Amino acid sequence: MAHLVQHLGIRSKLILGASIIQIAIILTGALLYNEMLQSQERALALLRTTRVLTSTEALQAMLATMDISARSYMLSGQEVLLEPYTQAYTESLALRERLREQVQGEPAQAEQLAEVDELIEAWREDFLLPGIAQREQLDREGGATELAMTGRERAAKRAFDRLQLRISLLRTIELERVDQRELEAQEAAAGLRTTLIVCMMVLLLGSLGTFWVLASNLARRVQRVTGAATRMAAGDFSARCDLVTSQDEVGQLAGAFNTMAAALQEYAGNLQVQYRAAEEARRELEQSHAQVVAQLATIERQQHVIREMSVPVLPIDEQTLVMPLVGALDTARLALVQERALQALEHSQAHRLILDVTGVPVIDTQVAQGLIQLTQMARLLGAKVLIVGVRPEVAQALVALGVDCSHFSTYATLQQGIAYLLRRNSSPNGRQLSA
Repeated sequence: MAHLVQHLGIRSKLILGASIIQIAIILTGALLYNEMLQSQERALALLRTTRVLTSTEALQAMLATMDISARSYMLSGQEVLLEPYTQAYTESLALRERLREQVQGEPAQAEQLAEVDELIEAWREDFLLPGIAQREQLDREGGATELAMTGRERAAKRAFDRLQLRISLLRTIELERVDQRELEAQEAAAGLRTTLIVCMMVLLLGSLGTFWVLASNLARRVQRVTGAATRMAAGDFSARCDLVTSQDEVGQLAGAFNTMAAALQEYAGNLQVQYRAAEEARRELEQSHAQVVAQLATIERQQHVIREMSVPVLPIDEQTLVMPLVGALDTARLALVQERALQALEHSQAHRLILDVTGVPVIDTQVAQGLIQLTQMARLLGAKVLIVGVRPEVAQALVALGVDCSHFSTYATLQQGIAYLLRRNSSPNGRQLSA
C-alpha cells in the first residue's frame, strides 16, 4: 500500500486524503443526523404533551366558568348569567376537539379523554340542564323554591368536583409525561453534544494527521530539490537531486532539474568561452567608439567652420561691410546671418552693411521678415542695411506676399549699391543721392 501511494501523483494523494476525510465526515454526519431526528421526535412529543397539558388547564377553566355561571343562575335566576355558561360550553366543545387531535397516536390518552368527555356531558345533562330548566319553570310559575334549587346546586357542585378530580388526574399524568420527556430531551441533548464533540475531535485529528503526513512527505522531498537548486544558484553546477525512486510530480521535477543542471553545466562552459570573446570584442568596440567620438568632434568643428564660411562678412572700407548670401535661407541660417552681421558691426567701425541676396533662390515671407528684423537690429547699433541683388521674380514674390520693404533700401546689383555709397561719400553735404 505504501509503495502504491509512493507512486501516486500529488493531486492523487491529496484526492485520496480528502476522500478519506469526506467519508469520515459523511459517516459522522449520518450519525449526527440520526441523533437529530431522534431529538426532533422527542421535542415534538414534548411539544404535544405540553399542548395537551395547556389545553387541559384551559378546559378546567372553561368547566369552572360553566359551573359557576349555571349554579349562580340556579340561585339568582338572572338570565344574564347564562351567557358565560353558553359561551364556555361552546368553547369547551372546540377545545375537546382540539385535545382529541393532539392525543392521536396515544391510545391511553385518547381513552382517558373519552372518559372525560362522557363525564362532562353527563354532568351537564344530569345536573346543569335540569337545574337550569327547573329554575326557568319556577320563574314562570312565580313561586321560587330556594330550598329545592339549593339542593340542585349542591348536587351539581358535587358532580363538578368529581369531574374536576378526573381532569386533575389526567393533568397530573400529562405533567409526569412532560417531566419525563424533558428529562429524556436533556439526556439526548447531552449525548448529542458529547457525540458532536467526539466526532469533531476525531475529524480534526484525522484530517490534521492525514494532511500532516502528506505535507511532511511533500515538504521533505521539495526541500531536497530546493537544496540542490540553492547549491546550483551558489555556482555549484555539479549539484544534482537524488529523488530517483519517486514517480510523482516532485520526482519528475527532480529528474527535470538534473537534466537542466547538466545542460546548464555545459552551457556555463560555453558561456565562459563566449564571455572571453565578448570581453575582447567589448574592448575593441570601446576603442572604435573613442575613434568615432573623435571623428564626430572633428566633423562638428568642420561644420562650424563651414557655417562660418557660408555667411562671410567682407569689408569694403572702414565704414562698409558686404555679406554675400548663397543658397536657401531657413530659420537656422537666418539666425546665423543675424548673429554674424551683428557681431561684425559690433567689432568694427562700419556704419553700413550691404546684404547681397543674388545667390538666394527664394525669398518668402519668413526670409523677408528675418531681413527686416536684421535691419531693425542694425539700426539699433547705429548702422544702415542695404539689400542688393533683388531679381525681378523675387521682387514679384515680395509684392505678392505683401511684404513691407520700407524698412530697408534695395538695389538690383552689388555694383549699384557700392556706386550709391561712393556717390554718397563724395557728396559735399553728405545727403543721400537718388539711385
